[in-house]
Amino acid sequence: MSAGVTDVHGAEAGPFVAERPRISALLDQAIASTAHPADGSRHGPIVLVSAPANTGKTSAVGGWVRTLRDVSTVEVAVSPAESMERIWRRCHERLEAADTRSAWAAGQLSPGGPSTDFADTAQRLEEGLARSDRPVVMIIDDVDRLTDPVGVHSLDTFIAAVPAHVAVVLIARHDPPMSWHRYARDARFTRLGEDVLSLTAAEIRDVMLRQHTELTDGAAERLLFLTGGWAALVRVAANHLAGRTDIAGALDQLERSPRPVSDYLVGDLITALPADLFDFVSATAVLPEFEVDLADTICAVDAARALRGLVDHDFPVIAVDPASVSRSYTYPGIVRAYLRGELRTRQPAAREQILTTAIAWSVRNRRNRTAIRLALDLDDDRVLEATLLECGLPMAIDGDLNQLLALLDSAHTALSTSPVLPLLHALIACDTDDLDRAATHLDHAVTLAPALGRPHAQRDSMVHLYRTLLVQVSARLRVRDVAELIPALDDPPADATEDLAIVGLIAAGVGWRAVGEHDSAERRFRRALALAEGAARPSLRVRTGTELAALAWYRGDALSMKTLAVQAMSLTRTHPIGAYEIARCASMVAMADYLLGDSGDTAGSAALPFIGQLHEPDAVGALTELSDLIATFDGTAGRHASADRARRILAVMLADDTAPVPSCVLLTSVANMCLEVGRPDWVSEVIAIADRSFGPRPEVRLASAAVQVFHGRWESARRTLAPVLRAVEGLHPHTASSVWTLEAAVACELGETRAAHLALDAALGVAERTGVVAPVVEAGAAVTDALARDAGTFGHLDGLADRVLSLATRRDRVHHAHLTPSEMRVLGMLPSAKTAGEIAELLSVSVNTVKTHMRGVYRKLGVGSRRDAVSVARSTGLI
Repeated sequence: MSAGVTDVHGAEAGPFVAERPRISALLDQAIASTAHPADGSRHGPIVLVSAPANTGKTSAVGGWVRTLRDVSTVEVAVSPAESMERIWRRCHERLEAADTRSAWAAGQLSPGGPSTDFADTAQRLEEGLARSDRPVVMIIDDVDRLTDPVGVHSLDTFIAAVPAHVAVVLIARHDPPMSWHRYARDARFTRLGEDVLSLTAAEIRDVMLRQHTELTDGAAERLLFLTGGWAALVRVAANHLAGRTDIAGALDQLERSPRPVSDYLVGDLITALPADLFDFVSATAVLPEFEVDLADTICAVDAARALRGLVDHDFPVIAVDPASVSRSYTYPGIVRAYLRGELRTRQPAAREQILTTAIAWSVRNRRNRTAIRLALDLDDDRVLEATLLECGLPMAIDGDLNQLLALLDSAHTALSTSPVLPLLHALIACDTDDLDRAATHLDHAVTLAPALGRPHAQRDSMVHLYRTLLVQVSARLRVRDVAELIPALDDPPADATEDLAIVGLIAAGVGWRAVGEHDSAERRFRRALALAEGAARPSLRVRTGTELAALAWYRGDALSMKTLAVQAMSLTRTHPIGAYEIARCASMVAMADYLLGDSGDTAGSAALPFIGQLHEPDAVGALTELSDLIATFDGTAGRHASADRARRILAVMLADDTAPVPSCVLLTSVANMCLEVGRPDWVSEVIAIADRSFGPRPEVRLASAAVQVFHGRWESARRTLAPVLRAVEGLHPHTASSVWTLEAAVACELGETRAAHLALDAALGVAERTGVVAPVVEAGAAVTDALARDAGTFGHLDGLADRVLSLATRRDRVHHAHLTPSEMRVLGMLPSAKTAGEIAELLSVSVNTVKTHMRGVYRKLGVGSRRDAVSVARSTGLI
């Protein structure tokens, strides 16, 4: 490092200053990454260190400068109203002191006195920089003091043309009006802001250690909260804690603003503020954080102008999340503590009024977490209960379940006897499909407020929420018959929010769907969807679209199910939606693909998340997980484990569900999974549970016949299916298709060609109306052979028969492909863009060997190209 004179860093030097290796590393990275732009620019890098006063900008840059080696440094600080001619002259003097080689003689300024033309002075500095054969770092502090437009233009022009071996570091309290966009475009510019410059907890511990005060990690984190990481406030805290043994007690005193802190705040910060700015910071310090619009509401001054004024007065204002669209601000903890104390002394009632106003603003503007946190600070039980009731529902809808749970825990002491807490816990349990826990919370709510459970209870938001949740739970669990409550959800009370009204309609639709009133259910869902669109609530649109897709499934209309589910899923790519809702919607898309035979076709559902990537096992609802297991069974590597998991979930659903759809309908698919892995005993177990819950339903007989077919008892299977075939017209389409397909399989084994053809024709007819082809595709080699034999004899269904035959043939071929380990290794390489030669090199075999394995893969998968082999292998789980 050069011996150049420094007038920048002395003010903040001292033992309290932490070593800032993090900042030094960022500055090194900025200089290195911009020193050689991709376009070959001959100009050097520019770094702007921009943050308010007292954040340690100058000391951080000074610490970095001390790490430099073999670099000439030029360091100046701009004085108020200083001329650019004087700034350029001082830069030249620093550069001359940094490098006293004789080559400077030609470039020295005239000793005859200062020039009146700063352009000439700047040009001489540029010439001197150009002659230097060493890297140069120019540091100009307090650039924000440069207010003369001509001077700013001169600086902008100068740094735009500095040579490649010169790096310019500018330090300012705010961004001066220069051509930053142009420098960024040329890959020369890096900005380090307040978020980077704030001291970390580790750096604060370093500061204290230099003062011979050792902090624990917890104490350092607390001090970080109190100071916001601002260097000046850390200095105050360091002096306060020096020599103390009771660190926790000293931090308590610091939070209550002891005398040393008060003296600093009053002497250095508060007295410098005009009266209007003092009133502004006193009011906004009541809030943990505030947005500009909120500050406008609670203060009598323009908040944006006030914030600019605070920056001009070096007051420590912290941007909570600079990247957020709705930017929030706060003050360091000890500053807030002092201001709150002052406000309590001067205006005892002001705090309550400010918090009440801020809660109302937050509710109106859907700042739900903020509203609840403010209500907790207000310490008014009635306001807290009302705020939780109004804001808890949209938080759950938007997927903020963990945050809502934390807020409910914070409110437990204040509202231990209020039904709002168990109602919101029941809401969270419903949204995570934990219906047993939801029922328990609803019982607790009625214990606390018996009026909730009365059929003629006074209608208000709390009663409406209770009935909404009760209908949702009772539609799936054998809790109670709530048919009389469903119509009441169509007419929400006057105080109900839009969200509560929409959720009530969704619950009414769920209730009508559970009792088989599908048209009534669709009307409620469509009305809820219209309201959600009008209210611009994408989370509710996804929820309603998923319920409509599920309704289409209950009706057996796989085509509509796919359309509705994909439409809902598209919203999850453009709006923040809760993970549980995404999982439900994704499972509907996957199930529709499975029913339609589109599992290998990603055109309609490309880039959909997999359920397993969203949640751990048991963390999603039973129906969601079971749907995913069924839809992905053919492509999964662990088919045995998948079938076992599916039958366990179905057993619980069959025991709890109030209606046979969807659990009994899914019995057919789960039975097929269990038989595929050779476990007919698992099927017998779930058949027994279904029979106890719903009696001898067609699906129970169908699963029993499938077990008989598995054991080769064809005649017994025919007798078991006979009563189901006589009533097949009224069955769910999935069940009907499965019945006809199993009848076709039995007929094929018994040599009844005509009966097999008629059964397949009937199954194709179901597929034509509803899109459900999965039972035929999964039927096995005998049915596939019958389809091939009868090709062209199905009349207007011939096209559909050809498609089903293609899907079934591909599935059968893959299931019996039995690729060798070598072929599997080659298959795993095919999705890449590597040539046969490159694959051979990676596998350490000859090119001819790779080509032989590729031909074997193509033959066994029944394809003729690499692209088709990859498509088939992906759709069936081979890769």
